[in-house]
Amino acid sequence: MNRLHDSLRPLYEKEISAYVHDPWITRDDYIDILMDRDVKNIETFFSRHAIGNLSGEEKVKILKLLEMQRHSMLMYTSCGWFFDEITGIETIQIMYYAACAIQKARELWGMDFETDYMNILEQAQGNDPEFSNGKIVYQKFVQPAITDLTRVGAHYAVSSLFTEYPETISLFCYTASSKMFEHKTAGNTRLAIGKAQVYSHITWEEKDISFAILH
Repeated sequence: MNRLHDSLRPLYEKEISAYVHDPWITRDDYIDILMDRDVKNIETFFSRHAIGNLSGEEKVKILKLLEMQRHSMLMYTSCGWFFDEITGIETIQIMYYAACAIQKARELWGMDFETDYMNILEQAQGNDPEFSNGKIVYQKFVQPAITDLTRVGAHYAVSSLFTEYPETISLFCYTASSKMFEHKTAGNTRLAIGKAQVYSHITWEEKDISFAILH
C-alpha cells in the first residue's frame, strides 16, 4: 500500500496543480462533494478551488484525480488490517480501494501500477490452500469487481433483452440514456440492437456505446 500511495501522490499533486490553487486543500474539501453530489454544489466547489474557468474535460480530470486520492486514503482503513486472513472480506475491501486508485491512474495516464502491486501481494501468504497468496485473492475477488463505463454499458445492453427500460435509467451511480433501440423476438430467440450514452455521476465522464445482443 505504501509503495502505491507514494507513487500516486506526486502524480496527483503535479497534475491537479495546473487547475487548482492548492492540491491538498482541494483534496480535503472533496468531502463537500461526497456529502452532496448535486451539480450546483460541485460547480460551487470548482468555483472555490479552480485557478480559472474549467472546461468539461478538465472537470472530469479533476474529479478523477480526487477519486484516486480518496481511494488512496481508503485503502489504509484500519479496520481492514485487524485480521490475519487475507481472504477475509475486510482485507478484500482494502484491496478493492487500492484497485480503484490504480484504475484511475490507468485512465488518467495509461500507467500500470497493478502489476507491481500484485507482485507485492503475491508475497502475502494466505491460510486457505485454495487462495495461497494475496495475488490470487486479488485476481479472484477484486479484479472482477472493478467497474467502468464500458462494463456498465454492457450490463445495460444485456439486461435490455429482458427489461423494458425508459429512455433514461439510473444504474447505481451511473445513468444510461438510450439513443436508439430495437428489440426483436423470434420464438425463443431475442435480439437487442441499440446505442446509448453512459454517464458517471462520480466523475462526470460519459461514453457512447453501440451494441447488438443475441440470446
